[in-house]
Amino acid sequence: MTDSYELTVHGLIRKRAELAGQVEALHIQLAGLMAQLHAIDTSIRVFRPAIDLEDLPDGVPPSPFTAFRGDFQRQLLEMLRASDRPLNTLELGEAVMERRGLNASDKIVCRLIARRVGYALCKMRRKGLVDSRRVGGRNGPMEWWLVGRDG
Repeated sequence: MTDSYELTVHGLIRKRAELAGQVEALHIQLAGLMAQLHAIDTSIRVFRPAIDLEDLPDGVPPSPFTAFRGDFQRQLLEMLRASDRPLNTLELGEAVMERRGLNASDKIVCRLIARRVGYALCKMRRKGLVDSRRVGGRNGPMEWWLVGRDG
């Protein structure tokens, strides 16, 4: 009976290894954030030595849909620069979702990210950071994006 579960066990072991790697990466990231927090606490104590840091409010973690100022456009430019060919909005949206760890099978999230990618690319085109080429396809013309003259 053990042979019939061999593929299942192998898949579970592979998934466990993947999650263990993610946990390790998060531990490293957490250690870096704790060091930054300690440095800020030390700086605050320079100006107010008697302050009780436990009474300070905790921040709310950002949503996975939230990007810091300029971060979204910077990510799109990095992806376009790294590619050896023009990319379409769908490919860029999928790459953004993968980078942020979002569920690619969730159609609502896919549409939201695709809209944000399209809006950001149009904004970047007005700035001259990206160029686009329209190519006809089976379902109508598709826009392909590449780094522009100022990007």
